Amino acid sequence: MSMIPERYREQVPPYWYENKAALYHYESGGGETEFQRAKKMDLDRQMSITTATWGLVFWEYMFQVKAKLGDSYETRRARVIAKYRERNPFTPALGRSITKLFVTQKGEERIQITEEPDTGFFYIAVPLDTVYDIASWVQDIHKRKRVPHVFMPQLVVEAGVVIDEMVFVRQRRYHMVKEFRVGMTPMKYQNEVMI
Repeated sequence: MSMIPERYREQVPPYWYENKAALYHYESGGGETEFQRAKKMDLDRQMSITTATWGLVFWEYMFQVKAKLGDSYETRRARVIAKYRERNPFTPALGRSITKLFVTQKGEERIQITEEPDTGFFYIAVPLDTVYDIASWVQDIHKRKRVPHVFMPQLVVEAGVVIDEMVFVRQRRYHMVKEFRVGMTPMKYQNEVMI
């Protein structure tokens, strides 16, 4: 008795491995499945500049790169990657414009950007109470900065942090199993602690 191909076995229960209906089904649809899988993989390769072949035309159009007659794929890819890397370099002005998207009107004039060209560090100081979404701000900066630059966010607190609320927490102690007797409540005692 023949069995269904190995790559389809994870999709069906074990008692279908030798089922004739499953065997005929996978034999008849196997070629089409492999064809569609190969087409999808080829399309996935075109979405990356480093592996694109026939998709390089779209990348060249996107970055306005002129293809020259007789160029190899590697030369065309290198030209597109060079154009991509020269586009929109990370500068303090770009860091300021991105940061302005994530701070309130009050915090826009208090943004301080310091650049250290020797080390490649950018320091962006922003008042903590003016930032809408810190995680998205940091992620957006990291997405747009180039590899040699290091971004160090500095959240500035101008006044000391004052907590004016009292929080009460109940600390509960329960009996251990060896202490437990018939008729006892599970809780031994309870304290209220102010934090």
